[in-house]
Amino acid sequence: MSNLIRQGDSNLANFGQLGGAYITTASAIDVSTKNYRIVAVQSLDDLTRFEAATESENKTVLTEGVPTQEGIGFPDLGTTQTIKHGVIIFGRWNKVQLAEGSAIVYFA
Repeated sequence: MSNLIRQGDSNLANFGQLGGAYITTASAIDVSTKNYRIVAVQSLDDLTRFEAATESENKTVLTEGVPTQEGIGFPDLGTTQTIKHGVIIFGRWNKVQLAEGSAIVYFA
């Protein structure tokens, strides 16, 4: 458990504070029924590709003065975008599934 005695360190507490999980090709992690979300995905392979990344919630934004619902989290990369080894992608998801490769997902 971290001891956040410096005020500036408070933002560091969420990244991985609730642990993480290792996922591989065609496996998925779904936290939609949990009290936490996936906040980061770290690629462990040069061929890591997403099969699906489900956004965790919607937010209301103003588009030309009109309130609209917009998803927050991860942009849709499809299955053709490769994420290189060591790259960490940040977002907020309920579910992440890999089409290929391996990764660590972090919870907060």
